[in-house]
Amino acid sequence: MDKLLPNLRKVLIPITDDDHSLRAVTFAANLLSPLSPNIAQTVFLLHVIAPSYIEKMASNVDIRFRNILESPIFKNIIQQHIENNVKPFLDKFARIFKENSFQGDIQTIVSQGEPGKEIVNVAQKNNVQSIIMGRRRRSHAAETFLGSASQIVIHRAKKQFVYIVGQCLLENGCPVNKILVALDGSSPSLKALNEAAAIASSFPPGLVKVSVVSVIDPLYLEKNSQEEKEAHLLLEQAKNFLLKSGLNENYIETFLEFGDPGRTIAKIADDENYPLVMMGRTGKTGLKEIVLGSVSTRVIHKVKKATVGLAPVEENI
Repeated sequence: MDKLLPNLRKVLIPITDDDHSLRAVTFAANLLSPLSPNIAQTVFLLHVIAPSYIEKMASNVDIRFRNILESPIFKNIIQQHIENNVKPFLDKFARIFKENSFQGDIQTIVSQGEPGKEIVNVAQKNNVQSIIMGRRRRSHAAETFLGSASQIVIHRAKKQFVYIVGQCLLENGCPVNKILVALDGSSPSLKALNEAAAIASSFPPGLVKVSVVSVIDPLYLEKNSQEEKEAHLLLEQAKNFLLKSGLNENYIETFLEFGDPGRTIAKIADDENYPLVMMGRTGKTGLKEIVLGSVSTRVIHKVKKATVGLAPVEENI
C-alpha cells in the first residue's frame, strides 16, 4: 500500500485579533511545522474585513455607504486600517509558525466581504485542502440563525477538510498524540479514517495512536441486531486498513459504544483527552440540521476540549 499523505499541503487559517484565532494558529503551527516542507507546503493567513466594519467606517466619515465603496477616500481609510490594525496581528501570527520552525511558505491575505462566504471563496481560489479555524462558544441555535463564520464554512466548504479548533492544546510533544475517529460506514467517515491514518503515519512510529469508535443509538436496537453485526465488521475492516497503512497494532484501538452518537463521541473525546476527533459530515443546510440533528454538529457543540476535523462531502483537491 502506497504511503498515505494527509490533505495538509495547502492550509487556510481565517484569523481575527482574538484568542480563538490564536488557538487555531497555535494548533496549526504545532501540527504543520514537523510536516513541512514535504507535506505541509503553504499556509494562508486570511483576515476578512466584514460589511459591519465597513459600514461603521462609512458612517464615521458621514458619507452614504453605497457611494463610498469605490471612492479614493474610502480605499485610503481601508488601507490605513490594514496597516495600523490588521498587519500587526497578521505578522504576529506568522511569527508563531516561524518560531515553530515551519519551513513552508506563509502568505497573508486581507479581503472584504461576508466572512464565512469569503473564507470558502479564498479556499477554492487557492486550491486549499484544509481549513483550520477557531470558534466562539455560541449555542447551536444562535450560530445557525446568526450565521457564524464556522457554521457557514462547515456547510459550504464541501471539498476541504475543516478543523474547528477546541479549547485544549498540547504544548509539549506531538500535537495530536492520539486521534479518535468516529466511523459509521459513510463515505465522509471513511475519508476521516483515511486522513487520520495519513496524519498518524506522517509522524515517527509510536507517536500517534488511532482509536476508532462506532456508536449505535440503542433506542430501536434489538438484541443481536444486524446493525450491531455490521458495526463490528466495520471496526474490523478499519483496523485492517490502519495496519496496512503502516500503523503498529499496539497503537490501534477499536470499540463499539451505545448511546446518542453526538453526545457519546463528545464525551469520549473529553473524558479520554483526545486532542483531535476526525469524522464525516453531511451536506445538510443549517435549517435542516435544526430539525434532523447532524451528529457532526452535535459533537462540535458538545465537545469542550478537542479539535474536531470534518472530512469533505465531495472529492477533495
